Amino acid sequence: MNQRPKSVTVVCWVFLILGIVAILVSFLPKSQDTARSLLTYRTAHPFSYFYFWASPILCAISAILMLKGINWARWFFVLWIGANMVSKLVLAPSAINLAGTIMFSIPVYFLFRPQSGKFFKSELVRPNGSTHGSSV
Repeated sequence: MNQRPKSVTVVCWVFLILGIVAILVSFLPKSQDTARSLLTYRTAHPFSYFYFWASPILCAISAILMLKGINWARWFFVLWIGANMVSKLVLAPSAINLAGTIMFSIPVYFLFRPQSGKFFKSELVRPNGSTHGSSV
């Protein structure tokens, strides 16, 4: 089994921490005006409100799975966050959204370097000694 590149470790831990912090911040007490406007928004836009919760949770889960070397988690992470970035850029074009999209290319680069590809394509060994994909 290939050793995990440090760049993958850093990217995964950064996004794991960002996901957890985003979840925790959403539980902070809010002013009455903010709580009222959030309730109005949640009622008017249930899909967007679901997306508000799903993004940090899926970000944290995919980071954990990427730390374990699961290849589909890497692809899921890039497609999920990438789609989020592109949709923000298309629906609300601004310099900040453009900068965020460009900055997202940095972790994508580190996740898809040849060394990272070897780590994600290596055979996973289960605790009982069998390899990933073999019958148990």
